[in-house]
Amino acid sequence: MSLINEVLTQAGLDSKEASVYSTLLNNGGLTVLEIANKSEQKRTNLYNILEDLKQQNLVKEVKEGTTTKYFPQSPKEIEKLLERKSQMVHHAKLNYEILINSLQSQFTLIENKPLITYLEGIKGLHRLYEDINDTGEDILLLRSAYDDKRKDVDNLVSAQIVEQVKRGIHAKVIGPLEDIEEAKSLYTKYDKIRLVEERYIKNFPFNLPAQVTVYGTKTAISTIRKDIIITIIDNKDTTDTFRTLFDFIWKYSTPEHNNIVKNWVQE
Repeated sequence: MSLINEVLTQAGLDSKEASVYSTLLNNGGLTVLEIANKSEQKRTNLYNILEDLKQQNLVKEVKEGTTTKYFPQSPKEIEKLLERKSQMVHHAKLNYEILINSLQSQFTLIENKPLITYLEGIKGLHRLYEDINDTGEDILLLRSAYDDKRKDVDNLVSAQIVEQVKRGIHAKVIGPLEDIEEAKSLYTKYDKIRLVEERYIKNFPFNLPAQVTVYGTKTAISTIRKDIIITIIDNKDTTDTFRTLFDFIWKYSTPEHNNIVKNWVQE
């Protein structure tokens, strides 16, 4: 870009307007056809471009018999354009200073607003598991008393555990002790290879109708007793709150858990 065209665009002209005005400065009065040939602008576009330049007092139109020619106005008009643009920038800056506190408040509200996603059905549960896998971080799980009552859910959970192992995702799990023999089998034979660490509680004081999964910056609350409805909250403060609650329950349940598994030997 030539220096004159750069100044013209800084004054507010677009590249086509700058090209046409620069062409007229270099050649004097020209017809539309001559401008098209010298500026490499399409003739059909030139009428609008020239009209805009006339409005900015950079071009004047002169009739010579049946011929119409366009002449450049004094380059001093560019200074006026620059001055007007400078004034506009100054006013914009004043308006910005008035609005900045309000704008910043709006931005902060949006930035800190939790992103909430709703999912439904087996497909929704599958999408949750895909999100956990994509995040790739270890998970915390507060089990629901209903999360092993459905065969379709069991199959999906089994597949998810395999995928988590492939990705090296560890899981800490807290839940009620419902079937001691099944729990013993899982604990002694499978938990290590499944990258699972559990805390069992016989008299589970939290009879949760929904399952809570914490991963990354997200907390997923899944109801699966009847219809599967999943709410995922993507917000660090919310998730840190659930992490703190989970850690408290984990520590609370550890003595009872240790007493339950003290004679169980993990393979």
